[in-house]
Amino acid sequence: MSERLDRESWLDAGLACLADAGPAGIKIPAIAKRLGVTKGSFYWHFRDLEEYEDALLAAWEQQYTKDVVSRVEESGGSPTQRLHHLLDVAFQTDTRLARAIRHWSANDARVRRAQNRVDRQRLDYVAALLRDLGWNAKEATALARWTYWAVIGLHATKTPRLETGEAEVVLRTLLPPNATK
Repeated sequence: MSERLDRESWLDAGLACLADAGPAGIKIPAIAKRLGVTKGSFYWHFRDLEEYEDALLAAWEQQYTKDVVSRVEESGGSPTQRLHHLLDVAFQTDTRLARAIRHWSANDARVRRAQNRVDRQRLDYVAALLRDLGWNAKEATALARWTYWAVIGLHATKTPRLETGEAEVVLRTLLPPNATK
């Protein structure tokens, strides 16, 4: 591999190391080894480990929240179809990175702030979809929280991914009685 990688290569490798080994996996020499370069390449893009960790958190937020919401919105369709698409993504995502970030946030206030911000963005988006389906604001917020906690629980327990039929049951549960598909 090239001695000088781009910043994105370092971030992708860092997220992979975090998913594989948790917060302990965020070590410059280990990530450099994974990339097949010396750690000097790291310092071309990042001042220090703290700056790198901040960039990792920003990349995680962008890829696993903002980009997901954008893809769901760009896919179009009814609120039911968009919720279905979002649930497909949530249920099919590799859960290791989510567990690692949540574990890291338990011991690091900076990471906890990022986790809280991401949680809020995700909850707000799910609640907006549920309001679009016909739930009132209070009901949509309660259902969004319940759904999000269930996804977190799915990730935390290392449960196998839901099958398509199971995801359909979840989706039907979230539809208000008067909703049309």
